[in-house]
Amino acid sequence: MMTLFALWNGGSSYGPSYLDDHLETFPSMAAAREAFADRANIGYWQPQTFTYANGRTDTTLTPSVDDRASMSLYLSDPRETSDPYPDRLVEFGPRGGVRVSHG
Repeated sequence: MMTLFALWNGGSSYGPSYLDDHLETFPSMAAAREAFADRANIGYWQPQTFTYANGRTDTTLTPSVDDRASMSLYLSDPRETSDPYPDRLVEFGPRGGVRVSHG
């Protein structure tokens, strides 16, 4: 099974994400896309689960996610490279859908 690594940012109401503290893992691209959409669409009332690469898991609300939210995806652990550049970028498209582009 392939593990994806991700750094999520909810937009202008959220601070930057850091590799050491906020690097998440996902079992698939579909799971990452679903988490991204859920954090914006239902995160203000339904707690969202964050599974971090350091083994920690948090469940929290994600209110105030805006259209500037993004998720940087890495196909391998970015902590193991000196220049961690994302392989994919997840964002909202112009009509509100979730789109994935090459980093």
